[in-house]
Amino acid sequence: LGRAEIQAVSRLRQEVTSRWLSALAGLPPAERPRLLSVSGVDDLEPDGDGRVSHRSALRARPVGFAHIGIPVRRLVEASGVDATYVHLGTVYGPGKGFADRLLPALAERKQPIVGSGANRLPLVHVSDAARALVHLAGLDATGVIGRTFVVSDGAGTTQREFFENAAALLGARSPRRIPRWLASLVAGRILVEVMARDVDADPSALMESGFALRFPTHREGMAATVRELGDLLKKPPRQARPLPVK
Repeated sequence: LGRAEIQAVSRLRQEVTSRWLSALAGLPPAERPRLLSVSGVDDLEPDGDGRVSHRSALRARPVGFAHIGIPVRRLVEASGVDATYVHLGTVYGPGKGFADRLLPALAERKQPIVGSGANRLPLVHVSDAARALVHLAGLDATGVIGRTFVVSDGAGTTQREFFENAAALLGARSPRRIPRWLASLVAGRILVEVMARDVDADPSALMESGFALRFPTHREGMAATVRELGDLLKKPPRQARPLPVK
């Protein structure tokens, strides 16, 4: 996933968002629902300690998935539609991409740690991410219109801690480490920016609204993920080659 690919996705997302905004604007004000605009924490500018929160401004220079999120947010803000802005951390847990690619790669020691692995990842389990969206959608609109919420466990887990713990739960050896430049050649610049960024996410606004995490750290979340996926993570037995028939 490189810059050309992320720009193509960004254009599509902006087109879809513009259509949503046009449809909302065409409804009578009394019937117009509030828009829950969902993006990622990449959109937010970290402070001097690398922290992002509900107080953070948008990044001056996009990195990672902010190439998608920032233009979309600007469209929403310019529309005048009532909206609440939600910024998710890196979502992990049972799900197509995570179960089908990342965890099997860790089990086979094909998923590396990018760089030293000391960077903090803003993580959130998929069930907590979904529950947070439902929670925010149900809050009284007068208290959340125009506000920003960060959805993350706020645990400050490093990339190395996350991948090494996941590998251990799978019974695999610790992942190898590769330099950022090499990872960029294989996975593309955008994905490497996401994996190697150092972000400490502060979800205090979400917690103050009455939300409680089911999985407060990756240790509980990854243990539950491995239990839930079960046999799906086991490598299928190698099929014997049929004998040639003469």
